[in-house]
This record gives sequence, structure tokens and C-alpha cells, in this order.
Amino acid sequence: MKNYSSIAPFALPLVSFAAAACILLIPSTASAAERERKTYALLGGGALCSVDDGGLTPLPIGPGVTRYVVENGAVFYVRAEEGRVLAGRWSPGAASPAELPLDVAGGEPTRLRGSGHTIYALYASEKNGAGTLYAGDINSGEVREAPGVYDFTLYDGRPVLLERGGDGLRCAIGDTKIPLLPGIGAKFGDCADGRLFIISDGEHTEIIDAVAARAVYRYSETAAYRAPTTHNLELEAVDDTIGPPSGRMIFYRVMINGRDAGRTDTGPAETRRVFRQSVAAGEYMVLAPERWELNLKRERYERANNILQPEPMRLFVPEGIVLKVSISFDGRSYRVSASPVVD
Repeated sequence: MKNYSSIAPFALPLVSFAAAACILLIPSTASAAERERKTYALLGGGALCSVDDGGLTPLPIGPGVTRYVVENGAVFYVRAEEGRVLAGRWSPGAASPAELPLDVAGGEPTRLRGSGHTIYALYASEKNGAGTLYAGDINSGEVREAPGVYDFTLYDGRPVLLERGGDGLRCAIGDTKIPLLPGIGAKFGDCADGRLFIISDGEHTEIIDAVAARAVYRYSETAAYRAPTTHNLELEAVDDTIGPPSGRMIFYRVMINGRDAGRTDTGPAETRRVFRQSVAAGEYMVLAPERWELNLKRERYERANNILQPEPMRLFVPEGIVLKVSISFDGRSYRVSASPVVD
């Protein structure tokens, strides 16, 4: 039986974060003692064998295995056969494995995990790195899928996802969404402390405390994030138009969560106008800059026409950093980006 539907029923229902204290990044293989007793080898043609003192012993699994993982003694795998992709589970001593088909084009999954009688396989897209997570119940034959997943791991036998949220990635633990630094891609890494887990793209790394449901430390391999002192939010705006300077004098009035928070300095449109403010960290906010231009005839500043206004933006301001929002106007539209300030 197949049921290609949302993977939502597999999401972890959090009663409290205390229950998540031993979260994530548990090793994806068997225990050290178990690995000493029995290991496995994948040979040419996708033949999976066990390895012990007696040498290699072929497992009763068909050829074409592309990836496998050992979870609590059971072998979970995917293999290709006659144009199909089969996901399976085999327990030591069993005469044969149990398998079910996955509706994928083929290839190797970017991550494979198993829990109980459910196998989880993530197949990523070549376009943006996001893919589809397949959860197959070996007993019932039911397959559920979740699109838009960049990476996943398991906690208590259920998936925890890295997914897109707003302008960046977020870690989804059941109904709880933990935003990551804007503008980075990331994967789950290993951590010895079960309460903490590491998310990294190789250059930027965040360490999440599952109980506190927030990032407790972040660092970069190439730069140091600036710590907040007088402010933790910067808005920088500039006109980036072709040709000579327009002669316009401008400033931006800044609204935060619908309230007037101040304004940038005033000056030529082609030079950078800056606003700095201290805001609540670890929360979402709505930032709405308003463009004002000098009317030379009336000798006063007036709010620009609506078509010249940037769109309001919803932002998450991480703790412990200064977030810089840059807006650039080309005469027709705005380009907006957000990133941590580095020293």
C-alpha cells in the first residue's frame, strides 16, 4: 500500500523541550561493541556483505545497493533494480529482507536513516539543494514524503528537518521552528553532547541548545561575528543607478512592528544612508523603511510615491550578533539582503 501524502504525521510532537534533551545527532551506525562484532562492506555492483573473522559473507539482499546504514543492529538500504528504486530493511539472521518501492528517479540519497521498521531517505534536487524526504513503513508499504527538505536527522525515531523559512533556513523540531543565520546553507553534523547539535555549511556553524530552543554559539571559519554593544540592528540603504548622480537628497524613515523607530541620516541618494537600533533579539520583527526625498520647489522632504517604496520585511534577529539589512535601489526595484556584521 502506498500513500504519498504529507510527512506531517512523522513530525515530533513536542510536549516540552525537556523531552528533547537527548536530541539529534545520535550516531547513524550501531554501537561500538556491535560494530566490533559485525561490520559490513559494499562491493562492486552494489553487493552488500558482512565482514567478520571468517571473511566476507553475502547478505540475502539483491544487488544494486547504493547506500546503507546500520541502526540498532538492523540494516537499512536503498538499491536499484530494473529501473526501480527499492528501500529495504534486513535484520541479522533473517532469511530475506523486507522491501518497498520508492517513487524516485534513481541515484543515491544524500542521507539515509532508519528507525524501527521505517526507513528515511532524502533525495536532493540539483537546482537549489532542497529535496524530498521519503519515509517508508516497511511493514505496511506506506510511503510518505515531505518536499523542501535540505537535510534531516532523527530524534526518538522521528525526523528533525532543515527547511526554508522566510529568508533563511530553520530547524524544524515538530511544531517548533528555530531560525538559523540568514544567507547560509547548512547540514547536520555530529556532536558528542546529546543536548546540543551542530548545523554547519563548512564556513558558518551554529550550535543549538535543544532545551532552550535557541542558538547558544555561532562562529565562522573566515571571520568573527561582531558582538552587539550600542545596537544589534543596522539598516543600510543606497541608490545604485547607472549614470551620473541624480542630485536627489533622501533619507529613510524606519518603522519597526508598526511603530516609528527613527530614521537614517540625510544625504545624496548615491551614498549610503544608515540607521542603527537596539531591538529585541531572538524574535521576529517587521521592518518597514519609508523613502523620503527633498522637494526642491517646496524646500521640504516628502514621502516618495508608493511605487518607489521598499516592501516591508519580516526578519529574525539572532542573539549575540549585529544583523545588517542592506537595501539597494536601481531606479525600478529594491534588492534586499540580510547578514551578520563581521569584524
